[in-house]
Amino acid sequence: MPSLHSSVTIKQLEIIESVKNRIDTVEFEKRKGLGSIMKKRFSMMRSRAVPEVPANKEPGDGDKKVKNSKDEMENIEKAFSKQSLRDDDQFNSLPPPPTLRERTRSLNAPSPIQQFGPCGRIMKNSAMVMTIQDPASQRLTWYKPPLTVLVIKKVRDAMVIPPFIQLVKWFINQKRMVVFVESAIMDDPVLTRHPEFGHIKEKLMTFDEKKDDLTDKIDFCCCLGGDGTLLYASSLFQQSVPPIMAFHLGSLGFLTPFKFEDFEAQVTHVLEGHAALTLRSRLRCILMKKEEEETSAKPNTNQLVLNEVVIDRGPSPYLSNIDLYLDGKLITSVQGD
Repeated sequence: MPSLHSSVTIKQLEIIESVKNRIDTVEFEKRKGLGSIMKKRFSMMRSRAVPEVPANKEPGDGDKKVKNSKDEMENIEKAFSKQSLRDDDQFNSLPPPPTLRERTRSLNAPSPIQQFGPCGRIMKNSAMVMTIQDPASQRLTWYKPPLTVLVIKKVRDAMVIPPFIQLVKWFINQKRMVVFVESAIMDDPVLTRHPEFGHIKEKLMTFDEKKDDLTDKIDFCCCLGGDGTLLYASSLFQQSVPPIMAFHLGSLGFLTPFKFEDFEAQVTHVLEGHAALTLRSRLRCILMKKEEEETSAKPNTNQLVLNEVVIDRGPSPYLSNIDLYLDGKLITSVQGD
């Protein structure tokens, strides 16, 4: 399922940061109070090592030694007091222990997104609290029963038409779900000539990818095709992505692990909240043309992409010069046609 990949949950980070903050606070207070503890010990040592000379007694050789020892101790005490003041200034200048709000960066990877579309969530369990969760063990659950499904099929492929009609009819008649499809497929001559398509045509909801925003409309998504179909489905959602179930009916199937032969059992398994999640990272790509950079204009292209991004020069016959930046830092400059 396209989303932010991680092996550390937000709850785990809160526990880890809370423990670290306690350790830092104890260590800070321990160092802070070290000067006062050493002062007390030195005072006790001084009272034991330097006896008082009676006032009515005349000083002798032993008393001179005591006086010299007392002078030395006073000199040491003065030196220690100056050093203690410097230590106190140093401790007071130390920054306070970091709080949880300041330490929000992940230890191993970005924190995973917890929500997928209006209904999808990551299932929480007790193991997530004390251990760093394995991405393969993350499960899907539903905040509320999914009611809408988007079905995307491979374009210009007659072999996908029968599975597409079979899946759409099953969603409408068996699962009572609202099915969304691309508006372009309604004009597909191969699909419109199919005898069973006429019975479900009026029950389908259509959308225009250039105008309509599907962020809060789609609870679940099914793809019939190859990896390209899945990448296209991911591009339709520029914010939260609903769970996507991809059936391998195309040429490449690295991202489409499901077989269509037993789709009813597999889709039911997912809709009942018993499926594992595969979280995938997406990149935000901003394409800024030279004239946009010179005029400080807002770039027209700002998209979240999965797996890859292709930049086409269009009808221009000239070579294209591209400067590639990552988080504002120049990575490389390339020239190509």
